[in-house]
Amino acid sequence: MDQNIINHRRTFYPFECQPTVFPALNFNAKADAEGLHEAMNRFGYNSEKLINIICHRDIEQRLKIVKEYKTLYGVGLEESLKSKLSGNMRKLVLALITPLPHFFAKELHDAMYGLGTTESVLIEILCTLTNLAIKYIVAAYEEMYGKSLESDLIADTSGHFRKLCVSLLQGNRDENPEVDINLAKSDANRLFDAGVARWGTDESVFNAILVSRSYHHLRQVFIEYYELTKHTIDHAIEEEFSGDIKKGHLAIGE
Repeated sequence: MDQNIINHRRTFYPFECQPTVFPALNFNAKADAEGLHEAMNRFGYNSEKLINIICHRDIEQRLKIVKEYKTLYGVGLEESLKSKLSGNMRKLVLALITPLPHFFAKELHDAMYGLGTTESVLIEILCTLTNLAIKYIVAAYEEMYGKSLESDLIADTSGHFRKLCVSLLQGNRDENPEVDINLAKSDANRLFDAGVARWGTDESVFNAILVSRSYHHLRQVFIEYYELTKHTIDHAIEEEFSGDIKKGHLAIGE
C-alpha cells in the first residue's frame, strides 16, 4: 500500500478536515534532510532550523524526509533526533515524523499502560476515525507491541464502554454517504424506545446503531430524533448514560 495513502488525512477522517499545516511549495526532501543534518551538529542543535523544516511540512512530506535522511546518512532521523533533543521538544518532533498508524497505536498503548487508563484518548481515536484507519492502527499496534489491540482493550476496560470499544475496533461502520430517510426514522424510533420511552436503558440498541451506521446516516437519525422527541440525541445520552460510555456516545454524536 502506498505510504502516501496510508498517511493521508482523508484516509483517517470520515469528513474533510481543514489542515493547520499545508504542504510546502517547491518541496525537496533531499535538501530538507541535509538541512536537518546540518541543524544537529556535535555541539547541540539549531532549534529554529529544525522547527522551520519539520513544522512546515505536511505528514507525507515529513515521511519522505525521514526516508531521504536514512538514505543519505545511514542512520534514522528518529535516532538522530533522540540523541539531541529532550523534554517536550523531543516529544513533539518525534510525533511529527511518526507515520499516522504508528502514532495512533502508540497513543492507545500509552493510554492503557500508564497509571490507570486514559479513556479520553481511547474515545478520541476510536470514535472519530474511518474503518480503514482503524484497520491500519490495529496492524501497527500488533507490529509494534507483539499483541492485539483488542486483547489489550478488553483487559483494560469494562462494562458497556468495553463493548463500545470492541465494536468500534472492528472497523465495520457503514460508510455509504447515501441516506435512507425511512431507515433513519426507524432508527430514531428505536433509540427513543430503548431510552427515554422505557424504564431503564437498552444499551445494546444504542451501541448497535451508533457504531454501525454511517456518519451521514446518523446525522439524519439525530434530526429525526429531534423531530420525534423535541430534544437532541445529546440530551438523551446525558439522561440515559454516565461515565465513559456516555462520553463515547457523545463523541460519536458530534
